[in-house]
Amino acid sequence: MVKGNRFFEQFDYHELLGILENHGILSFYHQRASELQVSLFVDPYGIHGINHARRVLMLALILSFLNGLGQKDKDILVLAALYHDIGRTHNGRCTVHGEHSYKKMVKLNLVPAMEPHELILLKYIIENHCIEDDRAFKNAEQFHTDRHRAIELLKLLKDADNLDRVRLGDLDVRYLRTPYARQLVTVAEMLFQEISQVEEDTCNKVLEFSGDRFCSRCGGIHIRNAQEAMQVAEAFGIGLVLDTCYCEECGCARVGDAIKILYQKIMETPDNPLGARARAIDEIRLRRAKYYN
Repeated sequence: MVKGNRFFEQFDYHELLGILENHGILSFYHQRASELQVSLFVDPYGIHGINHARRVLMLALILSFLNGLGQKDKDILVLAALYHDIGRTHNGRCTVHGEHSYKKMVKLNLVPAMEPHELILLKYIIENHCIEDDRAFKNAEQFHTDRHRAIELLKLLKDADNLDRVRLGDLDVRYLRTPYARQLVTVAEMLFQEISQVEEDTCNKVLEFSGDRFCSRCGGIHIRNAQEAMQVAEAFGIGLVLDTCYCEECGCARVGDAIKILYQKIMETPDNPLGARARAIDEIRLRRAKYYN
């Protein structure tokens, strides 16, 4: 449920997407979103996982466009949106994961070459995005003459992050900090629905393709020849095929991302209409866990 939405006129989702496409923002989004890897997240398919980061990135790009940000500020906001939650160790309330996320960025060499001042701004907005506003804004005093810029960038990141609370059903528009953000609730809802549909379609592809190919020993998918490898490529996308690893004992290829998405969907929907088949796949997951532990 979204509270307070009736007070603010909303952007038309499809009309806005057309404008973004004409300005090259959608292609830029796809380019940057591809940098996200599931290995960056403790719970990649959880509520603060990779798809949340993708939606925050898109919302941040929309806000940067509507607010007319310069290139340097846009670059800072994009980096912050991509990696703001990679330091999370759980999905509960947490006021320190921003600090952990920035440290993880540095450790993994995810911070590009930037001017020192821009680097400090990036660090500030990531570390403070999960802290209450009063304290976070007070922390901007370190910037002296550039304090307003730091706070405005932080507000945009916080609003992009908060808009995706539509996935949790507890967004209150009245607490958004910037005017354009209050007009993007419908857009945020549509983004969530579209990415959720992509996940569901992927799960259906897994089920349709896998059939009896699941290995009861390791929980992987049997790929026994070049023809089956091509079938996997068509079903899951070549990126997933390239990301496979192989069970040393039985030789099965394990298509990791696709299987994880499937398990996540099963666990999220206990009354899954797939019924017995879903339970059988879940049993394979348990066998796989036992096999590797």
